[in-house]
Amino acid sequence: MTSITQTGLSVIDNDLLFFIEEKLFFLEKTFGKVVETQVTLSVSIKNELFHRIAEIKIKLPNKILIIRESSKTFEIAVIKAVLRIKEQLGKKKHPK
Repeated sequence: MTSITQTGLSVIDNDLLFFIEEKLFFLEKTFGKVVETQVTLSVSIKNELFHRIAEIKIKLPNKILIIRESSKTFEIAVIKAVLRIKEQLGKKKHPK
């Protein structure tokens, strides 16, 4: 189950929703044991620059991963967060 929420944003367009769902589907398909996924999108203003923030919370049977990434675009922030999650889940799948 995936839920996408926003804070401080007027509207999330369908292209962005589709992009996020596609990336999360890949995680669920690859690691299979994902119970629930929550994505929160927000905007932060620092030094007169807008930072798009994607926070992804993945619930697994025995653990919860929360990854927060920021970038100039939501798409890049989501990609960065998904890569970190893949790295974390990969470590749990194949410990060194």
